Amino acid sequence: MHFSRLRLLRVTAWIHRFLRNCHQDDRRFDTVDAKELSEAESCWIKQAQREVYWKEIQQLRSSTSTDRPKVRDTAITKLHLNRQAQGIRGTATAGHDGFTTPGGKTSLLLINRGY
Repeated sequence: MHFSRLRLLRVTAWIHRFLRNCHQDDRRFDTVDAKELSEAESCWIKQAQREVYWKEIQQLRSSTSTDRPKVRDTAITKLHLNRQAQGIRGTATAGHDGFTTPGGKTSLLLINRGY
């Protein structure tokens, strides 16, 4: 089955808009814009990160500062940090896509974007 990255992002953006329109009086009905597509992409990147790094994220959230693992001891250190304002934890290092589950559909769509 063929998956289109742009189609995935557009459908995600439309779903987010629908949810916003349900809660707002000022509703939008025009085409999806670049900002909404970017937000949709960020949503998928965050989801992929939660799938890959769920154990580290849970461990960091549940532990106190004294028993929290050192950051260098977690898989999250494989990421180069950027895009933190959007809540995205980093970019992939060579040989490992830090955003996605290996072989998953999200992996293929996000990897295709980079090439």
